[in-house]
Amino acid sequence: DSKSSSKPSEKVCVIFGTSITEHVNGEIMSRGNRTVVNVSSSGAKIDDIRQMAEDFHHENLGSIHKVDKIIVSVGTNDVKFYNCHRRNMNKDLRPKIVSLVHVLKQLFPLAQIYFHTMLPIKVTYNYTADSVHQFNNL
Repeated sequence: DSKSSSKPSEKVCVIFGTSITEHVNGEIMSRGNRTVVNVSSSGAKIDDIRQMAEDFHHENLGSIHKVDKIIVSVGTNDVKFYNCHRRNMNKDLRPKIVSLVHVLKQLFPLAQIYFHTMLPIKVTYNYTADSVHQFNNL
């Protein structure tokens, strides 16, 4: 059938994120042959995002080849956590981000990966500017 052969292939954009992206409605954002799937959870940190990606991959093995874009919203909860525990962000957080990128590329080899972050601001939270600068320099 010539109609089915000319039909564009389905593409999937997956959002892995935190409360910032949790309420993004994938159905509203989906258009034409583009499906948007939102896999976000309030309070998620980098390790949680990694687990979300692994779970999504496991649950959707038959359609992983359709995933061509991944949007990762991460950092806000990690900065809050690391600042509260006075941890070195470059030493402790950077390897987690690098590992997340490797895992995402392994699980979704055809996808472009975009990172997005909204860092906490001092007016709202009692963070030192130092922790935000450390995160920006990862």
